[in-house]
Amino acid sequence: VTPGDAAAAGRALRAVLLRATEGLELAAVEIAAAGERDGTAARGTLSAEGEMAALLRLAERLVEPAAGVRVERVTLGPVGGASSTGTLRLVLEGTSLESGS
Repeated sequence: VTPGDAAAAGRALRAVLLRATEGLELAAVEIAAAGERDGTAARGTLSAEGEMAALLRLAERLVEPAAGVRVERVTLGPVGGASSTGTLRLVLEGTSLESGS
């Protein structure tokens, strides 16, 4: 990512979030990311539904240092409230690590 290129920073973070979902049994995956004004980093959100094991593996992939993501907030809860069928929803918010971080 070229310093100062906010669009490129956003695209790079979206790609990282998408790669983290590969091979996992997930549903209702939503990814949003946008570069920060100075273009050195991006902020993004990933949400997905699935079984506990798949969602935990997804979170593990993103907290690995090689992912280049600083996870800021994670929420995990049942889909459908009290009448839930065991499917959970994970929402993860984070930022890309700036070069040299």
